[in-house]
Amino acid sequence: MTHAKKYQIFISSTFEDLREQREEIIKACLQMGHIPIGMEAFSAANAEQWKVIQRTIDTCDYYVVVVANRYGSTLANEGGISYTEKEYRYAVEKGVPVLGFVMDSKAPWPSDRSDKDENKRLRLEQFKQAVSSRMVSHWTTKDDLKAAFATAMHNAFFTDPRPGWIPADQAADPLVANEIAKLIKENEELRAALTTSSPVIDDTIDKLRTTQISLIGSLEGKSIRLGSVFAVISYQLRAGCSPAELHEPLVKELDELRSLKPDDEIISHLIGQLFRYLDGLCLVDVSVTREPRTVRHGGANNPYTVYEKTTVWKMTERGKDVFRHMLYKSAWKDQK
Repeated sequence: MTHAKKYQIFISSTFEDLREQREEIIKACLQMGHIPIGMEAFSAANAEQWKVIQRTIDTCDYYVVVVANRYGSTLANEGGISYTEKEYRYAVEKGVPVLGFVMDSKAPWPSDRSDKDENKRLRLEQFKQAVSSRMVSHWTTKDDLKAAFATAMHNAFFTDPRPGWIPADQAADPLVANEIAKLIKENEELRAALTTSSPVIDDTIDKLRTTQISLIGSLEGKSIRLGSVFAVISYQLRAGCSPAELHEPLVKELDELRSLKPDDEIISHLIGQLFRYLDGLCLVDVSVTREPRTVRHGGANNPYTVYEKTTVWKMTERGKDVFRHMLYKSAWKDQK
C-alpha cells in the first residue's frame, strides 16, 4: 500500500516585501503535495495569537524562513526582536528542522524593500548569520528561490524524515512496518554511498551551476542557468520524453520564460542548446522510435501502414547519479 504522507511546513518571512516570494514557495509546496502554513493564516500579533503560532509550529514537520533586506516589525517589550526571528528561535528551541533561504547580497532588490534604520540593519545581519549557521540556501530571484526550496525540501525529507500526516485508513500494519524498517536500512546504506561523490560528478554539478544558456528573439541579451533548466525537466528526462514535451514545463516553471507560449521559437532554440550541453556532459541519451500509423488512400479498402519517427531523450545513469547528488547535497544552495 502506498502511504500518502503529507508534511506540514511552516513558512515564515517579513510580510509585504516578500509576499511574491512567499506565494512561490506556497505554490511549490502544494505542487509537491504537502501542507503550507503561512503568516497569512494568523491575525494581528498579540499574546494570544503568539500561543496559536507556537502550537502551530509544534505540530509542523519543518520550519522554513525566507530572509531578504528587512528585519521586520519588532517587539519593543522583548528587546526589539522581530516577529520573524522570534518564530525562528522558537522552532530551533523545539527541535523542528529549520531550512533557511537568505537572499544573496548581490541580488537586485528594490531600495524601498530594504531597512534604512541602522539598528534594524544590524539586527538583520545578526539574524542572517544565525540562519546561515544552519541548513541554508541562497537565492537571487523568485525562480531561484522556488528551485532551491524544492531541492532543499526533497533533501530534508531524505536526510531528516518526520512523522508527517497519514490518513487513518492507511496506517501501517505490523507487516508493512517491518517492510518500512527494511527500506529505512536500505536508505541509510544509500545515503552512506552518496556522501562520497567522484570528481567527475562534482565537476559536472559545477558546470550545471555556472553555465549560462543565451536566449534569442525578444529575450536576446538574457540567459538562463543550465542547472535551473536541468532541475525543472529532470523528472521528465528520468521517464524519457520527446523534445516537444519539454516546452510546457519550461514555460510554466521558469520565470524568465513565462511571458512566452510553449510553441515560441525561443523555446525551440533553448531546447536545441540544452541538448547540446546535456549530451556533452553525458547526462542524456537520444533514441529514435518508430510508431506505426494506418493511412487510408483511395478509399477505406486500401489501407497501408507508415511509420512516424519520434526522438526521445532519456537521462543516463550518470545523469541519475548527478541528480541524486544534487538532491542529497543541496547542490543549488550557493547559486548566484
